[in-house]
Amino acid sequence: MYHLPSIIPAKGLSRLLVMAIVALAIVGCSSADEVTTTTTTQATTTQSTTTESSTTEAATESSQTVSEAQPTAVQGGVVLNERQQTGGTSKSTRPVLTPEIIATMDKMTVEDVLANFPRKFAAEFAYEDIKRGGTVRIATTWDISKWDPRMTAAGGTMAVSNMVYMQIVGFDVGPDADPLNPPLVPRIAETWAFNDDATTLTFGLHKGMHWGDIDDPYQKGPEIVAEDIKWAFEELRDNSVHSGAFKTIASIDTPDSYTVILNFSEPSLWLLPNLAIKDHLMLNPHLFKADRQDFEAVGPGAFILEEAKKSIRIRLKANPNYYFKDEKGAQLPYVDGVDFMVVTDQSTRTAMLRTSRVETVYSATAGTLHEAQVLLKTNPEL
Repeated sequence: MYHLPSIIPAKGLSRLLVMAIVALAIVGCSSADEVTTTTTTQATTTQSTTTESSTTEAATESSQTVSEAQPTAVQGGVVLNERQQTGGTSKSTRPVLTPEIIATMDKMTVEDVLANFPRKFAAEFAYEDIKRGGTVRIATTWDISKWDPRMTAAGGTMAVSNMVYMQIVGFDVGPDADPLNPPLVPRIAETWAFNDDATTLTFGLHKGMHWGDIDDPYQKGPEIVAEDIKWAFEELRDNSVHSGAFKTIASIDTPDSYTVILNFSEPSLWLLPNLAIKDHLMLNPHLFKADRQDFEAVGPGAFILEEAKKSIRIRLKANPNYYFKDEKGAQLPYVDGVDFMVVTDQSTRTAMLRTSRVETVYSATAGTLHEAQVLLKTNPEL
């Protein structure tokens, strides 16, 4: 898919400002992570387009039992259920990057960019139009290393880990969510609340959410309970390259199986939205205590890691036991799987896109305006 900032010539401060706003627009119009994308009305097995995207869990999911609105303590308290309560027309596609837009991009003002790529945009199709099944094929530039999320923030490892593991809370990254003020949504936690002086943060966990079985990830493993999450927080604080974000956690209480209380050494409102970023995944204690975390990944996420061949391919399959359903009660994710193909050569990735061998690519062009124009001229369907 195109990375718009990379195809805008940097000509002075005004151009840099345009680039920044385009980047924000793309964040708002697509999913938050490297591989998380929004459901389209086309079947994923027959379409190859850089303007469409395929479903993974973050863009469409709602809680199995929809929670009350949970404001972000730091970011203004946007209501969680605005999108979930709009029914069958609550999904939409991203704005289309046309040849005309590309041709004039180097002359765009800030107002022009916002006109073409609004922070929010209206739904364009109904729930009934969603197609299920198929495998999303993605040509990527990144590779993988070990699977232990404590030890890395590398793009490939974290992209896949975010599909297998899960955060305690997440950002709503749907097309009508404000990218500058995203609401938090339930992930492993169903509820959360600070005390009055922000020195404690209490999470209420979903009941009936399970880890995958570490010997057979297609089967349910142990239920996720408070002691698991306490262990995960302690690992992130004490034994992780991400430990700086957790330094104010002085102690953790688990008064029952579904309640986790973080006690801070100082007010820590800032921590809550940080828990939703891609690097802060809740780790599976059963896998780690078996010392299998370097070469395996088993979580409660929407996908199961089926195969990983370094520098070749990463294959994921839909998790049949995934906790979340859509707003109609249908099982998520919508697709059967996601295949990442590691393709370091840019021209090869572009050729794969042109010939429909993949639906999505990282860096379809080398980043020049001319190459983007040529690609859309030869393949106007993209």
